[in-house]
Amino acid sequence: MRANRAVARVDLPAPADAERAAAALAKVVAIQRASIDDLRELRPPEQFGSLSQRWIALLDQGTDDLELMGTRLRDGRHAAAGTSADNASRLLGRARMLVARHGVTSCRGPVLTFT
Repeated sequence: MRANRAVARVDLPAPADAERAAAALAKVVAIQRASIDDLRELRPPEQFGSLSQRWIALLDQGTDDLELMGTRLRDGRHAAAGTSADNASRLLGRARMLVARHGVTSCRGPVLTFT
């Protein structure tokens, strides 16, 4: 998936460098949102049922948490940013698991290491 490669190229600094980390997260969020918009335009096979809607909802929620993480870092709220990082990782992981059994590659988001 093209978005995964683009996200992997974004240099995500340590959260201690709050301004740079927030700016990098803004790039990731823009990539994720564009990818999600592209997914919305696709017509999934009928046998997928509501799978695509659930998948997109998880991706949306995870991306919202990435965006919130950036805002919280800018505001100096590092503990709250860590919570957002955990939520984003959990939601994006659930999205991956949901579609993996159907042979679909999901948006993975950045690797978030929060210390």
